[in-house]
Amino acid sequence: MARSIKTPMLLSAAVAVALPFIVSACGGGGIGCTGVVSAQITSVLAATAALQTTTNAIEGEVLTACKNINSDLGGAPPATTGTMDQQVQAACMAAKTRIEAAAAGATVNFAITPPRCHIDASAQLSCEVDCQATASCQPGTVEVRCTPGELSVVCSGMCSAGGTCEATAQAPQVTCAGTCDGVCMGTCSGGGSMNAAGECSGTCTGMCQGNCHIAPGSAAVNCGAMARCHGTCTGTATAPQCEGELTPPTCMGDASCNAGCEAQGSFKASCDPANVVVTVTGGSSAAALQATLHTNLPALLKVRDGLSDLGTQVGTLASTLTTVGATASGVAACAVTQAQQIVAATQGAAAAAASINVSVSVSVMVTASAGAN
Repeated sequence: MARSIKTPMLLSAAVAVALPFIVSACGGGGIGCTGVVSAQITSVLAATAALQTTTNAIEGEVLTACKNINSDLGGAPPATTGTMDQQVQAACMAAKTRIEAAAAGATVNFAITPPRCHIDASAQLSCEVDCQATASCQPGTVEVRCTPGELSVVCSGMCSAGGTCEATAQAPQVTCAGTCDGVCMGTCSGGGSMNAAGECSGTCTGMCQGNCHIAPGSAAVNCGAMARCHGTCTGTATAPQCEGELTPPTCMGDASCNAGCEAQGSFKASCDPANVVVTVTGGSSAAALQATLHTNLPALLKVRDGLSDLGTQVGTLASTLTTVGATASGVAACAVTQAQQIVAATQGAAAAAASINVSVSVSVMVTASAGAN
């Protein structure tokens, strides 16, 4: 999926308290709000609630990972006072310092399978039904509306050359005849070499613990049961997922309502976690450094790489909230019941954007200190 972010700060207490009320008060768009405006309000407030949940999860994972790294490497507990942003920054700065000290005089090798994130297309499509002007106007399917090249499926047949066999929790190893993002468990050829962690810089033939980019011009590959094919599947394709954005529906409903639905799909995204295999040789803390990076870097890589466009989506939601607020203010009865909720949601989106930016920037900082590119 796409997305870009930076370091954590919780939504303000006032906004966190207000958001559950916002959604419940607006299950039908709010008293006095007409059909289109009601759908707009319901859509954007549900998106704001999803954003709060995601923001809290991101900053919690980043904070935990940095605290664990610092503790595992013998660091003193970081500050637990100040805003959540400040606590995350303090913990991750401490983690960076401990990593750099432990890595002094050591050689660190990585084989990393990057995270794969996909939007919650079902949430977006379900929301869009309420945005349509007529019942006959349907939002379409994931397969039809996923941006070309971003669709992946579980393929019972062959995944085409130029495609990617993607590992999953159920299938961590895939058949490979190309470039392996992860550990190559076959032969490494094509002028490449294998590092100590099992990463092949050339062509991996055999099995890949991670994702395999099938070489263009080569034969199609059966990725394996429960693995995913990101490309053309010759055979039965099931469980479609979109790793990008859905294209607009063929019969467009209200634009602001649809924007809220798209935001919901993005904020409810789920990720197959990164897999990190690391070997550390030399230095005085090789074993501890290797163990803590293996355990804690996946959470930071998910934020750094898998959710890198989320900040853009937050900005779009903030603009949509402004538009919807202006529309609602033109309906007197609706404005009375919804003005406070929309203002709180707008403030919440701004706080979430700042928090997400903090999470991404510290994740970049810590992973870079470990040499995980």
